[in-house]
Amino acid sequence: MRCSDSDAELLVALEAEPGSARRWQSPLRLAAVLLVGLLATVAVLAYGLQGPLASTYSRSETIQAAALNVAEDAQNQAAAATAAAAAAAQAQAAAAAAAAAAAAARARHAAFMRDKQETEAVLRWQGQHDCPSQLAGMDIVTKDALKTIQYVKSAAECQKACTEVPGCASFSWGYARNTWGTTDHCFLKQLAVNETAILRPNAALVSGLPCNKSAASDYWWPSSLHDRFALPKPGEENLSPNITTMLCTAMMVPYSYEQGLLNMQFEKQIGIFSCDKYAVYSSQSIELSPGLVTRKIHSTQKCEMGGQFGTALNTEIFMAFWRAVIEDDEYRQVAWTVKVDPDSVFFPSRLAPLLHNYEYGIKDNGIYFNNCKHGLHGPIEVFSQNAIRSLAKHALNCYWAFTGMCHGPGDCNYGEDLWVDQCFMKFAGVKRVFVWQ
Repeated sequence: MRCSDSDAELLVALEAEPGSARRWQSPLRLAAVLLVGLLATVAVLAYGLQGPLASTYSRSETIQAAALNVAEDAQNQAAAATAAAAAAAQAQAAAAAAAAAAAAARARHAAFMRDKQETEAVLRWQGQHDCPSQLAGMDIVTKDALKTIQYVKSAAECQKACTEVPGCASFSWGYARNTWGTTDHCFLKQLAVNETAILRPNAALVSGLPCNKSAASDYWWPSSLHDRFALPKPGEENLSPNITTMLCTAMMVPYSYEQGLLNMQFEKQIGIFSCDKYAVYSSQSIELSPGLVTRKIHSTQKCEMGGQFGTALNTEIFMAFWRAVIEDDEYRQVAWTVKVDPDSVFFPSRLAPLLHNYEYGIKDNGIYFNNCKHGLHGPIEVFSQNAIRSLAKHALNCYWAFTGMCHGPGDCNYGEDLWVDQCFMKFAGVKRVFVWQ
């Protein structure tokens, strides 16, 4: 055999000497094969399992993540279902509450309308039977009682009962509230032969005489909204040189706490009773004190609460009030008319010095005082003579204009102060001045 550095030469030599090569060729090949197998095994152990193990771990992670997602989705769906059920229950409860509130509102309105209609019927009956004034805080004492009727809502109804019950000569009605045996009791009384009834002060009672039992006479009552807002034609302007004179007025709810307030002010000659002229109006003619009798208006003085501000919807009531003021015509004997709520604190002596500052506005369509930055507020309203004349001329026009503007009733569900404020400003051309004092 010939030695050489080249592997190729070695292989050639091996082929050239087949006998000698075979003696060592098989062990060498076996060793090579074993070495390759060993190396392959090591490689497989070192690297071959990494891929399958990693793949198995990755698949486990994926399955776990999917399971978590499924659980989370189920939890979210359950929460959404719970929220939807709660929202549905809340909406159902809100709908039920709204329905209950609407039903209660309808019931209140129905009860209000029944009460208003019943009151109107009594007032119209009184007007037709020429009923005398009632006496506040007085009892008419006789020897013999005739009859006692419980649950009578007003002295007016008691007066009607006295007129209709044979032999009734006088009545007393329980004005005091929460008084057992007195409240809303109608005491009908009779006179013995040659007996004279005795008047005795009693703050718990309103008393009086029966009405005219003869046939009913004609008595005007507004039968439509047109009648309520069509005020009487005003007289001519009648301004005197003294431009600080005032007619001070109030409207009293009969058989209310306002009776006592006005009676106290009258006795002390304060409030409206210290003005140049004064007048108190009400749906009932009631003598509060000797010399102070309320003047009747054609209204039940009953109204509901509502509108944008949740206030008393009393515009129709005050149209009846202004109708009576215009018909009485005393507003033309002074420069200013002041409407004051019975429970307002009012000092005419503080108002009078301010009136000189607004002499410029009393001519033409007149002037009125705005007493609040948010608009006229009703507890104290100050109108010049010509402002009231303008109201008389334009009230019906304002009603029809507001009917179109508010797409409904011409009072726009306003309180009387807001209504007259808007009427004066937008349609009657009455000057408006802000007098915060």
